[in-house]
Amino acid sequence: MYDAPNKGFTLIELLIGLAISVILASVALPSFADLRARMLARSATSELVSAVQLARNVAVIQRVSVTLCPMTETDSRDQVCSVDTPYKKGFGVVVVPFPSHQGPNDQVPRDQDPTTQQARLLRWYPPFDNNVLVLNRVGTAPVMDPIQWNRSGEGNRNMSLSVCVNEVNRAVVINRLGRPRLVDDWGACPP
Repeated sequence: MYDAPNKGFTLIELLIGLAISVILASVALPSFADLRARMLARSATSELVSAVQLARNVAVIQRVSVTLCPMTETDSRDQVCSVDTPYKKGFGVVVVPFPSHQGPNDQVPRDQDPTTQQARLLRWYPPFDNNVLVLNRVGTAPVMDPIQWNRSGEGNRNMSLSVCVNEVNRAVVINRLGRPRLVDDWGACPP
């Protein structure tokens, strides 16, 4: 009678295969963590740029004042900007009706900010991942200031929204004309 040879792996072969797999995984894992950090930073800055472009475009097309400001989900239901919430916890684009008197260049005066006026929410953006921070350029404090565009699409200030994920830094830089641009390694991230 003919005996068929065993079709399988020996224990030694399985252990060698497992050891090679563990070595390859340990080499690849740090690069996957860095890839995840870069993708989180890219995603967060893309959302911020999208919000800036929406705000500026609506301001120009509808000839109204539009504000990008931090707000929580509760704030978004009430359609008000939050004065003490960082952008990391969510933000929105709101249309603020112009007051009867306007400042220079159709800018809403500082004493009539969007936190006290009846506003119309255009879009609310949900909070970022826990690993994402939106900081000032020097990386010392979260950004909580609103940005406003007038009827001409001009911003009320220069601003940098520096997004940090671990050591990865990507920033949305908004100039005085209200135009955004993306810059890698523009700010400092906390260690």
